[in-house]
Parts: sequence; C-alpha cells; structure tokens
Amino acid sequence: MAELRDDLKTIVSNKILSEVIERRQAGPTSSQLQWKVLILDDVTLRMVSTCLTMAQLAAEGVSSVEHVHKHREANSLAEGIFFMSPTKKNVTALLDDIKHKFYRSFSIMFTETCPNSILSSLFSKVGPTNLIKGCKEVYLSFIPICLLYTSPSPRDKR
Repeated sequence: MAELRDDLKTIVSNKILSEVIERRQAGPTSSQLQWKVLILDDVTLRMVSTCLTMAQLAAEGVSSVEHVHKHREANSLAEGIFFMSPTKKNVTALLDDIKHKFYRSFSIMFTETCPNSILSSLFSKVGPTNLIKGCKEVYLSFIPICLLYTSPSPRDKR
C-alpha cells in the first residue's frame, strides 16, 4: 500500500517542479521541449540541491542551474527562471539580466512575500516589456532536511 503522507522533501520537490519550473504535462516529445535555465541565490540553491537531482531537473527541461551572483553567459534561446529570495541585491542582478536580454523570457519566483518597495522598484525599472513571463511568490523559504537522532542502547553502557 502506498504511503499516504509524503515526507517534507517530496512535498517541497513537487512544489518546486510544479510551481517554479512548471512541470511539463505528459505527452510533449523532446523535440518540443523548451529549455530553461534555473537561476538561484544561496538559499534556493541549497533548497533545490537538497530536494532534486540534475536528472530530475533535466527531465523537466532545465538545461543548467546558475547562481544569480556569479558570472553567467547569456542564453537567448532559453527561458530564465529566477527562483530567489526577494532582496535588493537579487533584484538588482535580475534587472541587469533583463536589461541585457540574457534569456528569451524571464519567470520570477520569490521564496516569500516580496516587499512592495522591492516589487515596485523592479517593475518601475523594467517598464513595459514582453520579456517577463510571470512573477509570483511560492512561499518556500526553508530548507527541508532530515534529522536523525539516536540514543545509546543499553548495551553501549556496559
């Protein structure tokens, strides 16, 4: 019988795949696959690497995973998915990529509620553009880990 409750890692990985990467529906062939680049900050890098493998990401069309604050090459054929904490530093890096049209389109996913000051700054600096595919908050601002506690057995005390 299948387990009724999923563990936290499974829940988080499913949420990342369905809401951040927008899991492909069954059916499309690899020739129809639209490649994506997943751009992460320190927090989301730890979260994604804890929950998902590169093979799982590649199966969903993610061709590479990049850090938002490290040097990256432009890829005008791929969609850029920015999954990050809503900080001024992260949004500044995002704005620079939009300005230089690093990707075919931009999907912006914040780990938590984005302060109005950061959000209004983002969209006032971007202006009207068809490059931004969407912007949403996915409420995943933690890293799921499995902790294992053990206690010594009575034999160990002898």
